[in-house]
Amino acid sequence: MTSDFATDFATNGFFTIAELLDEETCSSLLLEVLTAFCTGSPQYVHSPYYRIHRPLPLSETVRSAITRVLEPAYYTAEVFLGSDRRLVELSSITVFPGAESQPFHPDETNPETSLLSVFVNLAATHRAAGALRVIPHSHLTSSEVVRAHSSFDESRAEVLELPAGSATFMNSKLVHSGGANTSRDRIRAVLYFTFGKPGLRGPAYSILPDVEDLKLSLEAFSPRAGLRRDGWTQESKPRLHEGYKLTRGFPETIHSAKVYLVDEFDEIVRGIELDPPDEWIAVVLRDVSSHGGHWTARNLAEHANVDVGMVLQALGTLGRDGWLSW
Repeated sequence: MTSDFATDFATNGFFTIAELLDEETCSSLLLEVLTAFCTGSPQYVHSPYYRIHRPLPLSETVRSAITRVLEPAYYTAEVFLGSDRRLVELSSITVFPGAESQPFHPDETNPETSLLSVFVNLAATHRAAGALRVIPHSHLTSSEVVRAHSSFDESRAEVLELPAGSATFMNSKLVHSGGANTSRDRIRAVLYFTFGKPGLRGPAYSILPDVEDLKLSLEAFSPRAGLRRDGWTQESKPRLHEGYKLTRGFPETIHSAKVYLVDEFDEIVRGIELDPPDEWIAVVLRDVSSHGGHWTARNLAEHANVDVGMVLQALGTLGRDGWLSW
């Protein structure tokens, strides 16, 4: 998680993060995808056979997964989207053996705005199973190519072979394609969601009406919306997991804070970037690192000068994501 997401996103039109979801969560989400097969009509996108798009209900499992996936890149998403932050898609893609490749395409070419789509791999992706293919930098020129009725330079395409639990964050103008599934026994299973402006000219949003009616914004999935871990109280005394320590990024200026959890070999295990309103979380982490096992959640809240309920939410999210124990 040491990549500069904002720079990668602006330059390449996408970035990837590995190991955001564990195997158990991926299995639970895949079960929800398969269950959705039985609850409505499939949506075919670009390829009529063996490539099924199916919108998903916003279950607690799905909501929690979106929050967790967004967490390390939340600030980048927030800046890119500006004021257009509505959840406009919540769906799945399942690519079965026999699926042909999609034509290369951008999802939309509106000059005045863009969408942010996130593709979460529920199983390891392989070239033979129809892995996502992207053309880096193409988001900068795709609108012109479409207007000129020209073809895209497919020779520059990059095949994203990624582990289960990984996510690809993509500018909607980036030229991409789902590959052909030439395997005999592999599927490409993806949860995907999109934030942006409702009702844009061009994209066919894949979302259930009752989810669309909620009019959820990016803020509904912010790190502060993470699930509170059962058992945390004002008297709980959090500590960093044994063998881990914090490094870099405690706030000393108005700029965002970058905080990393590293192991005994100084390898980064987790990382977060906190925009100014949330920099108090870095203070809490610093205090946990210094006084772990001795300071209560109430002590941490008092020292950071924030409400203890906010601290409990933050501790719950950090505990869930492997930073803390108690």
